[in-house]
Amino acid sequence: MEWFGDFSGGTDPLLWLTVIVSVLTIAGLALFAFRNRWAWLPPAAGFMLFLALSFASGPVQLGFGDLLLPAVCVYGFLRWQHDRARNGGVLPLRRATPEEWGIGAGLLVLFALIKGFSGLELLAVIGPELILSAVLSALPLVVYLGLAHGIADAWTAGVAFGLLNLGNATAAGTPRVAVVYAAAAVGLYVLGLVKWRTALEAQDRPRQLASAAGR
Repeated sequence: MEWFGDFSGGTDPLLWLTVIVSVLTIAGLALFAFRNRWAWLPPAAGFMLFLALSFASGPVQLGFGDLLLPAVCVYGFLRWQHDRARNGGVLPLRRATPEEWGIGAGLLVLFALIKGFSGLELLAVIGPELILSAVLSALPLVVYLGLAHGIADAWTAGVAFGLLNLGNATAAGTPRVAVVYAAAAVGLYVLGLVKWRTALEAQDRPRQLASAAGR
C-alpha cells in the first residue's frame, strides 16, 4: 500500500504496521467470503491504524486517494445494513449487468488516476511499473464497491487482483512471507467467489423452479 512510503515512524513501526494491515486484510477477506456484517471493519481498521501512527510520528499528509478506502468501507457497511434489513437479515446477491461491468472499468480508470497519478508533475516518469502500481491500488476499491452491492462477480475481479499482486510480488523478489501472504489472499478470493456463487445459485433456485412450473 502506498501509505507505507509516506510513513516516517521508523523501520520497526513500519514493519509492524505492514504485518498488522496484512493480517487485517486476510481477516477481512475471510469475513467477506462468509458475508459477515463486520467484514468492513478490518480494512477500515487498517486505515485508522495507519492514521494513528502517522499522527504520532509527525504531520500527516493525506491525499484524496487515501480517503477513498474509508469512504468505500462506510458506504459498504451502510449498504449491507440497508439490504439486509429489506431481505430478512440476509444479504441478497446478484450477478453484474453488462452496464455494471462498464461502470466498474470506468471506476478502475478513475481510481487509478486519483491514487496513482495525482500530484505527478513529470509525465515522463509514468511507465509500466507506475501503471501497474496504480491498478493494484485501485482494483480493490472496485471490488469492495461490487461487494457492497452484493455482486457475486466482484470476486472475479478480486481473483484477478490477487493473481496480479502475487505475480508482481514474485517478480519483484519480495521476501517469501510476502509471497505467501499474496498466495493466501488469492486463495481467499477464490473461496469468496465459490461461496458467493453457490449462495447465489441457492437464492435463485426457488425462482427458477417456480418459473419452470409455470410454463
